[in-house]
Amino acid sequence: MNRPPAGVIALALFFAFGAAMSLLAGLALLLPNSALQDIWRLNPQGQVGLAALGSGAILLMLVVGVACGLSAVGLWRGATMGEGGRADGVSCQSAR
Repeated sequence: MNRPPAGVIALALFFAFGAAMSLLAGLALLLPNSALQDIWRLNPQGQVGLAALGSGAILLMLVVGVACGLSAVGLWRGATMGEGGRADGVSCQSAR
């Protein structure tokens, strides 16, 4: 298997990081009195904004996390679905 170009690797890592952070935020919202609450020290306004959305925020973060994860895997493997996910993912991330 050929190694992807450096730019594709960078995008795959970006999406992997986005997946991890989105899933972590979703879990922190799902488990409000857990040790995960410390992550909100980084962005307390983010917690307030997401909490205002209610349970929809949990679903949103989980969907974004899965989409970013699938895009990262697709880009890394060189799958054509990863290329479409890259454009969709960048537009979704920049819209937040």
